[in-house]
Amino acid sequence: TPHQPASTDIPGRSFQKFGSKSHVFHMRHGDVKDDVVSVSIHSQIAPDICSKMTLDALKYVLYIRQQIHCPYDDLKRSANTQTNEDVSLRERIKRKNYAKVKRTQKFICETGRVMDSLTPSFFAQNPVAEVLFLLGSSIFSPKEAYSITFEHLPFQCKSKNSNEILADCSKRLIRKMITCSIPTTSKDLKPTRIFTLVRFTQETKLSPDVQVFFKPKVNFKLKLKKAALVSIHIKSKGDSSKGRKYFPRSRKCTTNKKSEESKVEGDAMCHWEPLPFQNDEESLWFICDAVPKGMKSAF
Repeated sequence: TPHQPASTDIPGRSFQKFGSKSHVFHMRHGDVKDDVVSVSIHSQIAPDICSKMTLDALKYVLYIRQQIHCPYDDLKRSANTQTNEDVSLRERIKRKNYAKVKRTQKFICETGRVMDSLTPSFFAQNPVAEVLFLLGSSIFSPKEAYSITFEHLPFQCKSKNSNEILADCSKRLIRKMITCSIPTTSKDLKPTRIFTLVRFTQETKLSPDVQVFFKPKVNFKLKLKKAALVSIHIKSKGDSSKGRKYFPRSRKCTTNKKSEESKVEGDAMCHWEPLPFQNDEESLWFICDAVPKGMKSAF
């Protein structure tokens, strides 16, 4: 059983399990149980909200799946302190600890590049249909997959939200993720690589900035096999948009069967069979060039 963190609501800090009813829908596939974490927010799905919730989900996964020994924001602060204290760093610490410091700094650098790629402007300029975090040695055989989808794309939305609204969205996300039983209560996960992929719809053009951080992954199709899948789906109660709706990722990426709807307790319906425009083969996939690797400990 993995270490259960202490209590607070702030992503990148520590976390505590809440006693409210779960809004997570479980679906078994053989020995693997998939989860849909449905998060409803009160404001419109805007680029800053997409960026904030995506990065907070990444921070939470890194910590709860033991890829880092402490919350990400604390790790980054400690690394900056060590760097700024400076010159005789090698002389003031043992050689073996120096190697740990260098590994931590490399991890912060790689993870920071991933976070720099998923900015509000990135979501505003490009039709991001899905963000996918894969934990494992390869994208073709991941051990765990975390998919983030939005009911409506924030593409070209110019609305901005206050820090209070962003904080509220973040708290809602973390509370729902804490209720997720798989894979956070499954067997321990050793430090591994974290891949970041984004999926776009084919009918729209991408901004030139995409290829600053991402490279095309032609004909990519996610194959989970026995890997656990957590689908995080962001919905808006305050969005009156009548445009195309997107649904959570399912393990089956086929379009032959009709969409099956399953009731999520206290929430709207979830479709387990993606519509044709969600099919991996009919999408554009890009992979981030930064691939951080988890650490056993730091400093």
